[in-house]
Amino acid sequence: MARRPKYTLTPSIVAVLESMTEKVWVFGKRVYHDGPDELREEIGRAIEEVRPIGVRGSALFFGAVLLVAMEHGTFTPADIAKLDALGAGNAGYILEKLEENDA
Repeated sequence: MARRPKYTLTPSIVAVLESMTEKVWVFGKRVYHDGPDELREEIGRAIEEVRPIGVRGSALFFGAVLLVAMEHGTFTPADIAKLDALGAGNAGYILEKLEENDA
């Protein structure tokens, strides 16, 4: 039986973070960046904003990073098409659910 490759949101998280900071790196299963402390605080606040839509784990972090990048204007809805299929699908779902919660 062939082993299926594991797909993760890490490449999409890195792509979105790179739009906001100069250096992003992955060590193990964690993503690090050299952005200012204010960026970390913004991502923390965005996590609390994204949490009510029901996503968990790396999708929660991805949603928070995406939300902050879109608020900064460094990542637009047109840029979502440049993400891999997993990232683009998650981004679409997260943005749709956030719009539903705001309505």
